[in-house]
Amino acid sequence: SYLELPKLMEEMTGVAPDLLWALMFSLYGHWQGIKDTDARTAPGPIEFDTYFTQKCKFSRAESERFFSLFADDAATHHQRLASRGCGKESMKPYDILSFEDKPLVVVNEMVCCTSVRLLLSKLTRGLHYIFLNGIKSTKTRDRYLTYIGHVFADYVHRIWERAFPSSTRRYVSGEALEHHAAGKVKVCDGAIVYPDAVILIESKATLLPLEVRTVADWEAYELKTESMFIKAAAQFEATIKEIEAGRYRTLGLDPARVRIYLPIVACLENLPMNLLFYDKLYTELSRRGLLQQAKVRPMQVLDVGECEFLEVAVNQACNIHELLEEKVSSNEYRYESFGNYCLRRGYKFAHSANGYLVNLFSKVSERAEELIRSMEKDQSTGQNR
Repeated sequence: SYLELPKLMEEMTGVAPDLLWALMFSLYGHWQGIKDTDARTAPGPIEFDTYFTQKCKFSRAESERFFSLFADDAATHHQRLASRGCGKESMKPYDILSFEDKPLVVVNEMVCCTSVRLLLSKLTRGLHYIFLNGIKSTKTRDRYLTYIGHVFADYVHRIWERAFPSSTRRYVSGEALEHHAAGKVKVCDGAIVYPDAVILIESKATLLPLEVRTVADWEAYELKTESMFIKAAAQFEATIKEIEAGRYRTLGLDPARVRIYLPIVACLENLPMNLLFYDKLYTELSRRGLLQQAKVRPMQVLDVGECEFLEVAVNQACNIHELLEEKVSSNEYRYESFGNYCLRRGYKFAHSANGYLVNLFSKVSERAEELIRSMEKDQSTGQNR
């Protein structure tokens, strides 16, 4: 199912992927110093005509192509918002799709940033929508979505591998679970094994479509969430049955020792976790008879950033099965997002950076800086280096 994403990205944007990310990173670097404490010291707008052309060897046409990927003029933003029913009579403050798609606004040849958070998102998950908007072939689109699912599952798998190296004998991969299952059982993506507890993990890379994100189609929302969470629950159910049947004893999963199962879904989509979401989810699981066994604790949904939180927690000698059990056992915390729960409880790791990501970010930043410097003009002559 391999898909050559760099080649596909260049075909759709006309820009080499490394260069595209470096340019986006430079824009983020300009505005990332904006704080909500003192607007007077905030970085100001940049000049559309000269930002990429004055110091770097880019033509005006190339500069316009770069900006077209993440900027629109104010009139175009206004038209897009109006077409979505936004106006004086209906402000729709949570409908930020126009600015999520193009977080920069051009006013009189000056480029302003509407949201640093949305600009950062454009550098990461925002690339997903560049692909979806640019892929015209249904077959290629389906291949892309399947491939992204595999890539995300592998990324989550590597989080647990780093947190629990093979020497700990804690983490059991989905591949191992599938290999030892009876027949072609659709089991979950992994398990973390403690003396009397098992954390079950399933990864879902589904990103919500336009009509769901803008609250325009409730049926589409239900279909998407069902494909994510009900399907995950069924996979947890199948895995628990395999464990209880004793098929994973050689992997350290002895049903006689398991006191509780803690199922968690790792999502690429950053969904708001609250009482309304969880209440509907638990009602639906009960109606379908999924995960209702006495040993099973309520299913929790974590976004990928919260899984990275857990990696930090493990590195700080935190017992994450006790952490998760405490959360789901509390009527106060069960329905909160995992991130909010950790912050409210004052856990130290919630304020710590993930070391692996810090190191990776430094390497990518250095590569982006080197690439931008290689495109600079010699300021003494104004010629390309």
